[in-house]
Amino acid sequence: MLFRSRIEFDELIALKDETNQIIISPPLEKLPDFSVNKKNIYINFKEKLKSNTTYNINFGNSIIDKHEGNILENFQYIFSTSDFIDSLQLSGKCCLAKDLKTEKGILISLYNEFDDSIPLKQKPAYFAKTDSSGNYKIKNIREGNYKVIALQDKNANFLFDPGSERIGFADSILNISRNDSLNLLIFEEQKSKQFIVKSSCEEFGKLSLIFNKQIG
Repeated sequence: MLFRSRIEFDELIALKDETNQIIISPPLEKLPDFSVNKKNIYINFKEKLKSNTTYNINFGNSIIDKHEGNILENFQYIFSTSDFIDSLQLSGKCCLAKDLKTEKGILISLYNEFDDSIPLKQKPAYFAKTDSSGNYKIKNIREGNYKVIALQDKNANFLFDPGSERIGFADSILNISRNDSLNLLIFEEQKSKQFIVKSSCEEFGKLSLIFNKQIG
């Protein structure tokens, strides 16, 4: 039987742009159905939830007062499929390695498996996104060891797509047994394959080729 939940508010509310605003950690394969009836939000999950797991649903700016249009910013609904809610946190800052500038929306992910290919094939166990100042906070983490990855997730698939996305990582496995902090740098990987970016024929007998990286 799939899980269904109800959140009750003290005013009439509405939802807007829930597909883009709502973030669920750990991520689900299918976004639940969200519906509103007067003062209630109903959540119908489309897949079986993991056992012994704390889930955090961040509604972003999707919940508004139906009469006045006021936004309930970053409302979070936290629940667990076990008898307790995990409460550990990891926070910090993520910057671009080349100039130390920050970027909003960088995905900071925790994995409970540690091989190097994990970001290519598996969604994270926990995640959060940076704000415009590069700060992040991952909440409701279970105690344990984690691989930490920062990712410019352009297509929002929670996976690393080499060649088109920046990536960064902690240099060792992180043991989280208390609230902790970690700063990360994100960079663009050196492209291993050389290819032609642009070609043009400027005049008869002269062909110009532009490659993705220096030849030789």
